[in-house]
Amino acid sequence: MLAILVLAVVVAACSNDEADREHCGGVGTSCATTTVGGTASSTTTVPPAAAGSTAPVVVSTSSTTSPSTTSTSPPDVTTRPFVDPKVCGSGEKAVYVSRGTTYIPFAVGFSGAMDTMIPLQVLASSIDGVAKPFAVLLRLPVDPSIHLTGQEVMINGAQVTIQLWPNGNGSAQWTLNDGTWAYLRSRDLDRGAIVKVIRRLTPRKHTAAIPGFDVAASSEPDALVLLHEHLNTGLAGSVTRFQCSTGPNHGIYHVDAVAGDPVYVYFGIIDRPRPYAIAVNGSGALAIDGPAERAITPAMIVNADTTTWNALPAIGPFGA
Repeated sequence: MLAILVLAVVVAACSNDEADREHCGGVGTSCATTTVGGTASSTTTVPPAAAGSTAPVVVSTSSTTSPSTTSTSPPDVTTRPFVDPKVCGSGEKAVYVSRGTTYIPFAVGFSGAMDTMIPLQVLASSIDGVAKPFAVLLRLPVDPSIHLTGQEVMINGAQVTIQLWPNGNGSAQWTLNDGTWAYLRSRDLDRGAIVKVIRRLTPRKHTAAIPGFDVAASSEPDALVLLHEHLNTGLAGSVTRFQCSTGPNHGIYHVDAVAGDPVYVYFGIIDRPRPYAIAVNGSGALAIDGPAERAITPAMIVNADTTTWNALPAIGPFGA
């Protein structure tokens, strides 16, 4: 029998800061809801550390041994992100793993959400799309309770509300003729680009394998394409995190290697407080967030050797 455990994915943990609520849809301290299916004997959870958040599953070891050397030329894919201790201290690590996950993006709320299959679609550039402007799209059976306050535009006969934020994120929401709802979240697309994307959408039949939208071809060279799609069930992925600080009271940097199903990667990048840097990492991505100084860049990230990685202490549960 499957033990269904409700966890907060680390990439979707939001603060109470108003700007972060903008990233996460303005729905409190958690962007997304996930369930992880697995046998009770093989799944470990950490109790909630604070109201509105749940500690993730941490699959890592801890040690107080001093780090050894790291590889100076990172491989094509960074699986154990690390930054020189001379730049950002000794650091800590954690690995957050999702298997067989049912994922509710942006904490959209409606009755029966956890039992509803939701089509998830990614519109992006076919080359290095995760590091360029992109959009993700949901089609929901009812009002998702995300009420935008932006400009209303008539597109393809539907009244579309579009809202943009100073950090480059955008959202659009509209009702389709059959009563279903569409919700789009974008990264670094202006209002005109969002309108162009929505004009190209045609809702699919409900009997389609992925009952989302078809996307018409565009003659524009930089037009987004339907790159990936998946239902919100059976997803798998991981976030390998290295965190460090450049000095006392300087704030904490998070360096995340996001890997897994393509939909997991893209939603894992956009359904979170916005990173200040994103880099392509094989079929996944590297994301960096931290203090305003932005002292860490993708070029500084190397792949730690196993001795270095195993020696790093584990990140404690949220709130610890």
